[in-house]
Amino acid sequence: MVRADTLDVIDRILKIFRRKPYLPFGGVQVILIGDTFQLPPIARRQEWAIPSQFYKTPFFFSSKIIEQNKPLYIELKKIYRQKEQEFIDLLNRVRVNQLNQNDFNELNSKYNPTFSGEDKDYIILATHNDIVNDINLKKLNQLETNLFTFEAKVTDIFPDQNKPTDHYLQLKVEAQIMFIKNCKINSKRIFNGKIGKIRRLEENSITVAFEDESEVEVERVVWNNIQYTYNSEKKKVEEEIIGTFEQFPIRLAWAITVHKSQGLTFDKVIADLGQAFASGQVYVALSRCTSFSGLVLKSRIVRNCIKTDNDVIEFAKHETPETLVVDELNKGKADYYYRQCRKSIEEQKFEVAFDLFIKAIKFRNDLETNSTKRFTNYFLSKLSLYKSFVNNGIAESEVLAQTQQETEAKLNLISIELKQKQDDYSKLLNQNKSSESKVEDLTLQTKHLQEQNTVLQNESLALNKELRRVKSITWHQKLFGDK
Repeated sequence: MVRADTLDVIDRILKIFRRKPYLPFGGVQVILIGDTFQLPPIARRQEWAIPSQFYKTPFFFSSKIIEQNKPLYIELKKIYRQKEQEFIDLLNRVRVNQLNQNDFNELNSKYNPTFSGEDKDYIILATHNDIVNDINLKKLNQLETNLFTFEAKVTDIFPDQNKPTDHYLQLKVEAQIMFIKNCKINSKRIFNGKIGKIRRLEENSITVAFEDESEVEVERVVWNNIQYTYNSEKKKVEEEIIGTFEQFPIRLAWAITVHKSQGLTFDKVIADLGQAFASGQVYVALSRCTSFSGLVLKSRIVRNCIKTDNDVIEFAKHETPETLVVDELNKGKADYYYRQCRKSIEEQKFEVAFDLFIKAIKFRNDLETNSTKRFTNYFLSKLSLYKSFVNNGIAESEVLAQTQQETEAKLNLISIELKQKQDDYSKLLNQNKSSESKVEDLTLQTKHLQEQNTVLQNESLALNKELRRVKSITWHQKLFGDK
């Protein structure tokens, strides 16, 4: 139900914020899931007047991004909602508007305009809101139990058209309701669309019973009205809650519109489709029911009730053949493994890169492609620098080793001379035969030699450290310029 212009806006935004303007959806992998034979996108005449000048249809497949980049089209054919093959076949013919007279006869055998479905948890699916509201109000007024009104709590900005249920929710015991939000109540999971009946009502308490006689006490939930703004400083989209709507997540549900029913499943359905106006509307209504026995028609279905969009039929002809789907899957796997292989090479994880290359080549041999040639030339050009790096490294090591030997020789000579001076100094002091000036001169010479000794020792330590570092650099670190 995503409209064509909406999809193009999504494409444009992703291209801008991911800085990849030449890739569809900015390089994001997109999966589009839906059934074009069901209800079409909402395109009211006034708001669609301008976009219709640029788009062939409101459907997503008329978007510019999809027209320019045809995606794989895979149709899932296994039906899970219905189990009866005859009913499934009948629904499939309704779906593509290929019913014969026998099919219409079979459908209209379920016609029973007086059937009310009282006490049997039937839900009425109607085509227009006014029909639904009239039915629900009439059913509610027929109940003789007390009327309770539950007012919603609204904060700040929350427009009426965005409210998921009634602001003033009017209920009576035995009223049929439907949950309008997935929720968990006392460890029991309640799904959106589940039907139940009001068992007890108090001022701030609602208890709902289901067909299996289980009960839950419903709690209020909060819906947020979120406004999105772009923070130019942080360069990201930020959310701001500008209003809230708090109410019990239920609504009267003796009847709902076909549009509201899309995506839901019911065991028992009364379909009022005599005023069907949209393509796919009859198919959606009938296919909500899990079995043919659970279906009742409040109005007859005639040929002009069933509408199928010709653009949808044309689009459905472009399903990707199964063999091409397999080819595309293999292509995707090959692309992934080659991409990861190149990444591992750049990260110097050569063993991992080799394993990824073996996996990639099983899906597609890219050895003779231009992209592989370019990457290989790039890598080998860096590899050709290895020899010079190694030679430079060897020369550097030899120079450092020679300097280290010369420093150690000087250090030995100074150590010997220093020891001799210290011995002479000790003798003079012991004999007390030297003049004071000679002793002072000898002290200065000894101090100078000690300073030279300290400097040479520090140089020797630094040279040793640098020599060890140069010898420890691996060949691939030299190759990629690491120092």
